[in-house]
Amino acid sequence: MKNDQNNYGKEVDVWAAGAILYELLKGHSLEPEATDDQNDLDDWINEELSGQSDAAKDLLKKMLKLDPKQRITAAEALGKCMLHSKARKFLM
Repeated sequence: MKNDQNNYGKEVDVWAAGAILYELLKGHSLEPEATDDQNDLDDWINEELSGQSDAAKDLLKKMLKLDPKQRITAAEALGKCMLHSKARKFLM
């Protein structure tokens, strides 16, 4: 779904939130090697975040899907166990 005024949809916002999450977990900005292959990107995430939980890596992979149609929604991301309890405190 595209926003006519900005020419991008909510999927871009989820990607941006994923980039921010990566930066919080890793301590520096997201700089993946240029790729158009999702498996390469997923492998890169696993390597870069080897010290993080599987839940964190799984969420990040879902937020950083190359195909926006396959990307997790913001509501789905908030439902993930990693964020659910803490995010609810801020949103409620």
